[in-house]
Amino acid sequence: MSGRLPLLRRASRTQLIELIQRRLAPFSSSAALEQALKVAEAGDFPQPGQGEVEGYDPVVSLHHLASCFPDFFESGELRVLDDEATQLGAIQGQRLDPSRTYRVKQTVSVRPDALRSDSGLSLWVPVPRHVPGFQEVSLTELSPPAFRRFYLPEAGLLYAVPWLCRSGVVVPSSLEMHFVVQQDVSRLSSWNDAPLAPTDAPGSTGVRGWLETAGLGGDIAAGDVASQRVQQIVDAMEADFEATVHGAFSCEALIAMKLGNGETLSQFLVTALREVGLAAQLASGQRLYLQGGEAQLCFPGSLAYEHRFVRWTHPASSIGGIVDLSYFQRWGFWATDRNTSSDAVRERMRVHGNAYRHWLREHLYPLDFLLAGLAPKARYRDLGDAAIEGVLEDAVDTRLAVQRCGGAP
Repeated sequence: MSGRLPLLRRASRTQLIELIQRRLAPFSSSAALEQALKVAEAGDFPQPGQGEVEGYDPVVSLHHLASCFPDFFESGELRVLDDEATQLGAIQGQRLDPSRTYRVKQTVSVRPDALRSDSGLSLWVPVPRHVPGFQEVSLTELSPPAFRRFYLPEAGLLYAVPWLCRSGVVVPSSLEMHFVVQQDVSRLSSWNDAPLAPTDAPGSTGVRGWLETAGLGGDIAAGDVASQRVQQIVDAMEADFEATVHGAFSCEALIAMKLGNGETLSQFLVTALREVGLAAQLASGQRLYLQGGEAQLCFPGSLAYEHRFVRWTHPASSIGGIVDLSYFQRWGFWATDRNTSSDAVRERMRVHGNAYRHWLREHLYPLDFLLAGLAPKARYRDLGDAAIEGVLEDAVDTRLAVQRCGGAP
């Protein structure tokens, strides 16, 4: 599989540890991940390149770690497996607590080497999204207080927050927010946002051709068959594509290589649904990985809230739904005899994954999950030369400290 993965810029060891933390184990410390990487290197983990290709290939490295080592796959899955099973059983048996409350401390800081001196950064920050009747969000504290004017609760964003780097000093040094989030858990089975309107987004010849090859092309005329077509498209994606952990791939690259990360797979589904006449868009959230009702999560080079799912609407009838493709790289869909410790664990993941596959093709991820805004990329500008500007990625670090105060999984 790794032979089909595209090469991206090489990563140092420190950068690789940060990527592992961001993509595979935000609940683990850097020291614990360093130790786990040493164990992997004593096995068959690919060694970093030397000379002209010095460093680790990030896509191949993360894919190999998740595919071949229990420390990087099984440990994360087993962290929440029992609670996931309990939660899904409670939903199906209608035994849910009616509400759930979280306290969230979110800290965002610009990476010291992200901005050149005498430059500015405009940053859109995703936060828990206020959804009346389902996820009620209160921003109880924010520092610096003046930044409250950038807060758009219904969008789940702080909009275009300004950061400056003058003489090597970044101002503000960090952004700290405290939220109280209350969810009506009884609506997990039925929640969907307001119907989407059609967009003028450009189509994709490649995706259109893929749909025609699969026998799934052509506009959906009636709302009552929309859900069936959506499920058929997801079935075809399951048959044709595999998931990988990291890397920003296009829809065309996904078709050519037959694999992509979670965001690529989700964007492909959005594009495919638009090609058959549905309104569709990406949406965002964050799994909280709670143990004992608490978690400390670290996302180096990221604004967090990178869990993607797809919302869709049949415009003429307003019939709509949700598809979360995250199961492509979880549970039995990713478990092998190399990244799990026993046949018994793999069987649990197979059974559990099949149950969650059916759920996630129509609903939100149900265990300790926050809906959030979907932020555009940050933009920078040189303060001395306005012609020097552009998009800036991986510019910030985010930490989430979460406590569940009410409602058990």
